Formats: sequence, structure tokens, C-alpha cells
Amino acid sequence: MDARVDAAIGIMRLKIANRPTIRSLATAVHLSPSSLRRLFNSETGRSPIKHLKELRMQNAEQLLQDTVLSVKEIAFLCGMNDVSHFVRDFKKEHGMRPSQFRLHVLSSRTVHDWIHEMSETDNRSALALIGSHRHW
Repeated sequence: MDARVDAAIGIMRLKIANRPTIRSLATAVHLSPSSLRRLFNSETGRSPIKHLKELRMQNAEQLLQDTVLSVKEIAFLCGMNDVSHFVRDFKKEHGMRPSQFRLHVLSSRTVHDWIHEMSETDNRSALALIGSHRHW
């Protein structure tokens, strides 16, 4: 893949919450916006905007699975200022609202799986929490 397209994708990933524009991406990789669109399309088979939307959805999926952030917080972290637009896009992509997706994912996990996937710090906190609830 062309190094400029790789760089643009890297910038998209790093700056996803900051809503990178075609102009800012093109400037960063020393191309005009139209040249970046053409090159991106020829290298990836899709437009930079379509790719950015896909990255946002992937990021949202990960955050819904691995955090307890609200849908609103996740939308903003994924570069979406309008939560209803985010929910509509997510539902179009996944066939369910973000909150339904989270419930679906969580219902398929066991507590052991969830604890195992957490970082060491979070793991100790979760185990302490579970231990404190044994007396219920």
C-alpha cells in the first residue's frame, strides 16, 4: 500500500475523536484533497470518509465491549457530535442499537471471561469487588 495512504489511515486512527478532515489528512501527507481521495480509492477501494466511518464503528464496538462508558461518551470518543446520528449509523451497520450490541456481547461472556480480559489493575479491582460481595 502507498505510504501516504498508510500515513493517512494512521492519522485517522490517532485523531478519530478530533474528527480529521480530508483537507487535514491531505495536508499531513503532502497531497491535495482530490489527490488523496483518488489515491485512497485506488489503494483501498473506498473513499477516505467511508474508511473513517468504518474505523469509527470498529472503535465503537471495542469501547462498547470493553468499557462501561455511556453511548454518548463513546459517540464523542469516536468523533461523532450527534448521538442520534451515531446510534442510527451503528444500527445500520450492526442491525441493533449500541446499547443492544453491548447487552448482546455481555450476555455471551461469563464473569470469568470478563475478568480475564481486564488489565491487571482492573483485574485486582474486579476481584476485590467480587470478594466483597461474597457475603450477600
